Amino acid sequence: VRAYYCRMYEAKFIAGALAGILTKDDTIGFVARYPIFGVPSEINAFALGARMTHPGIRIALRWSCVEKDPAAGLISEGVRVISSHDVSADESLTIGGNWGTYVIENGVPFPICTPCWNWGMFYERVCRYILNGEWDTEYDDDKAVNYWWGMSSGIIDILTSEHLPSGQIQLTGILKDGIVKGTLDIFRTQMTDSSGKLRNDGNREFSPEEIMKMDWLLDNVDGTIPAFDELLPMAQKMVRILGVYRNEIPPEKEEFLV
Repeated sequence: VRAYYCRMYEAKFIAGALAGILTKDDTIGFVARYPIFGVPSEINAFALGARMTHPGIRIALRWSCVEKDPAAGLISEGVRVISSHDVSADESLTIGGNWGTYVIENGVPFPICTPCWNWGMFYERVCRYILNGEWDTEYDDDKAVNYWWGMSSGIIDILTSEHLPSGQIQLTGILKDGIVKGTLDIFRTQMTDSSGKLRNDGNREFSPEEIMKMDWLLDNVDGTIPAFDELLPMAQKMVRILGVYRNEIPPEKEEFLV
């Protein structure tokens, strides 16, 4: 069995840092998709980036798997900087309107940046493994192979608006360089979760498993991970398979036709 999920949280951290600089308020909105493996780490990384550049910032968390238009709800509450769903690297920052992280001005979303997947780079790496004969040599009959590439591989990147101030574009490059070279460890910092529990004193590296299976939110995130019965029907099937609390979901009842 082979699976993949790349380290999108790295780009989310940078997006949070940019959002923290550009917001004029003390609240940034974040629209998450599903409460599945990897998503809480993306939310927390964004919150850490925003806190780095805007101490005291709060992240207003909403879920598109719970309400149909969470961004509209955030805007109605006066939130003017929102992080929403991402795009592929070959798409425009403005595709579909309010994608990526954007600022609302006079009711119109203006993009700041968006984390993105370079799918071509991903498939190129897989093909090279096959052609070089590495596909079989890395396989272990007793274990699944999970690919978890990040910004250093070129598969994960962040697109920035050409209208960003030069200082913010420079900061993007500095943060990205630190992540790629390994000199910036996003989660190696003091972190307390929303329940008040100390998750890291700042002296410990998180393992890949801890990051992927993260099921808690930072103390500057206003919101919760939605329960299974709060999800829209279209989201429940995916959460049954990949949800951070999938083992706690009651089994589906089988219906028999008589």
